[in-house]
Order: sequence, then C-alpha cells, then structure tokens
Amino acid sequence: PQPETDTKPSETAPLRLELRLEDTLLRNPQWIAPSQHVKPATLESLVGYWKPDDTAATVIGKLIHRWFEEVRTWIEDFHPDKNQLLSIAASALTKDEMMQLQLEQQVKRFIRYCESPEIQKVFSKQRYQAWHQPAPLQLDVTNERRFLVSIDSQLIRGVIDRCVLGWDQGRVVRAEIIDYKTDTRPAGLDVATWLAQRQEHHASQLQIYRKVLCKQFSLHPEMVQVTLVLLNEEQIVDL
Repeated sequence: PQPETDTKPSETAPLRLELRLEDTLLRNPQWIAPSQHVKPATLESLVGYWKPDDTAATVIGKLIHRWFEEVRTWIEDFHPDKNQLLSIAASALTKDEMMQLQLEQQVKRFIRYCESPEIQKVFSKQRYQAWHQPAPLQLDVTNERRFLVSIDSQLIRGVIDRCVLGWDQGRVVRAEIIDYKTDTRPAGLDVATWLAQRQEHHASQLQIYRKVLCKQFSLHPEMVQVTLVLLNEEQIVDL
C-alpha cells in the first residue's frame, strides 16, 4: 500500500483552487446571481473563471483598492505617505505579485489619483452637504463593505468599495455606493464611447449593490446613489 502522505497533494490542490474562485465571487456578485438574466454557465464558459487571477492588471487593481482603504473617512484628512504606501503593498501582496509591478510607479499613480480634483470630490465630506437638509445627518463611511444577502431567491455576496450612509434618529435615510475601477481605455477609442461602454459593463454589478442596501436599510432606490469612478481617466459616472 502507498504511504498516506502520497495522497495529500492531490487532496489539497482543489482546496487552493476553490479559495481563488471564492475571492473572484466576492468581487463579482453577478456571477452567482442567475436572476440577472445571464446565459447558463457551461463548462467552456467557466474555464476563464478558474484561471489564476494574477495578471499585472489584476494585481494593480488589488493594490489600488487596498490603498484606498486608508481613506477611512474623508480625503481632507488623508495625507498619503510614500513609505507607508510601500509598507502596505509589502503586506498586501505576495512575492510573486510584487515582482509583476514597478511599485514606485504605482505609488506615483495612487498619489496622482488622490490629488485629482475630480476624484477628490468623490471622497470629500463636502459632497454630502445636500444630505443635511432639512436636518443634519450623521455620516458613516465604510470601506470594503462585505455583504451576504438573499435577493430574488438567490444568495448573493460581494464587496462594496466605499459606502457612505446618512443616519437620522437611528435610521439610515440616505446612502451612496462608490465603486472605483482601474480600467484602461484602449488606444484610439474616444473617451465618450469608452465611458458608455464601461457604464454598461459595470451597471449590473452596481445595481445589485443598490438592491442590497435598499433591502438592508428599507430604502427607496432613489435614496441610494451609485457612483462609478474610472480612476485612470479621472472620470466620475453617476448610475
């Protein structure tokens, strides 16, 4: 008989693959929501979902999201420090992921995002002045807000990049979902066309997020603002 240790690699390999898929599901809830009228999954169509999620673009997105977690409240109170950003990168990324990036370049990119007037507007406390009418609201900011809810008889889980809630007398009365992407515009494609394509591409995911908050806090959809931030072009899209 074979020693017991001979079977361990084959038993553990599927577990590692499952964990990688789990991370993908958390970032893309529409993949596990059949009610969203997507085509039935086939073995061929699932192949792409099982590929290792380690391309340079994916790693950049992961790092930028992690850095934006540091904007815990408002951009006015956030002062990015190069050494701190490098330290966060070292703890957030694996050695293989680090090798795919030019970290100094990514630090400059992130600081440029934080200094962009358009992007600053999204992270500014001033953005919510209109919420304080007729009475001031208590504002609550959450980054990487995870959820697991049942909607339309489907169990959906995901992560909202940034969520701002407005509380009045112990009840949420307003909310904003902010989702930022590091999508790159192809050369030769004009900005207006690209924005329309990106809006269509991300709309179903963000509408799920809106449904989640509406259900969680008994809000009318009009009270949940959804904002898509396309970082590389410094463009803000309201959905």
